[in-house]
Amino acid sequence: LPFKITNLTLNQEVLLWHYDKGIEEGSIQYNELYSGSCDGCTDGDEVCVFGQCIKRTGYKNCNWELNEILHFTDIVYTDNNLSGDDVKLFEFKLNFNFEEYVKFVGVELNSISSRLWENGNSYELSYIVYHEGMLYKANEELQSSQDPPDIWFDDNPWQILYPWRDGDYLILEPYKWFADGDAWVVDLEQLGEEDKKDSDDLDGVKVVPNPYLVQSRFNEDPGSHLLRFARLPNICEISIYTVTGEFVRKITHNDPYDGNEWWDLKNGKGEFIAPGLYIYVVETPGGEKLIDKFAVVR
Repeated sequence: LPFKITNLTLNQEVLLWHYDKGIEEGSIQYNELYSGSCDGCTDGDEVCVFGQCIKRTGYKNCNWELNEILHFTDIVYTDNNLSGDDVKLFEFKLNFNFEEYVKFVGVELNSISSRLWENGNSYELSYIVYHEGMLYKANEELQSSQDPPDIWFDDNPWQILYPWRDGDYLILEPYKWFADGDAWVVDLEQLGEEDKKDSDDLDGVKVVPNPYLVQSRFNEDPGSHLLRFARLPNICEISIYTVTGEFVRKITHNDPYDGNEWWDLKNGKGEFIAPGLYIYVVETPGGEKLIDKFAVVR
């Protein structure tokens, strides 16, 4: 897969795999594309779309293409099996806007029909072709190309192209218990785009956990407590006060991509704060303010 997924809470890479059933399968499973009923479709490389059997795009080519379904797996332990079971925890479908994808790669949308890969054609270095729903770049000059770009073998001269760069990332941060059927939609068209709209910057700000239990066995490490301010605006200042109005600490946040800021529960003198109720004020450079409270319990 051209990316990895990390559980930020456990700081562990998530195990994943995908069906590799082609780009139509994800849309059908997520009710974005009508399947209908077909007679005569094979179990392999055909799929029923709008009541007609069509060839699957990107079927079993060992590449990840847009819209293909991913599964997160992990070891789950029960009394019946103390060695653990490898089970599917979540299902995930990553999609992107094809028009924006083409623009990101640097070719004209109206040129796609002339860029279809064809068996026996010659291609210059760095030439981009369209094949099985994705764009590919030639990493060397090819004379009479015989192997399709998506074939899986060592030293394949074709490089599959994706609408992101090395180092790009997304943070998915749900604020509820998971239940079967939960779903999130991520718009990859906005990947790497800075949010310059400040009218709603304070709507989702939260303190996690709240209340903070000092003696909880779920804390990070004994004696090194961390409380998190989440969903912060790109640039803001967090001022913390006691319930009587005594100033405790100011934290400056300046990050266009990560809306989290961690606090070690120490005041400006480096001393741990006392248990109790605290007020925090989040203020943006534009003067918008959020005033809320959190509790620290011994």
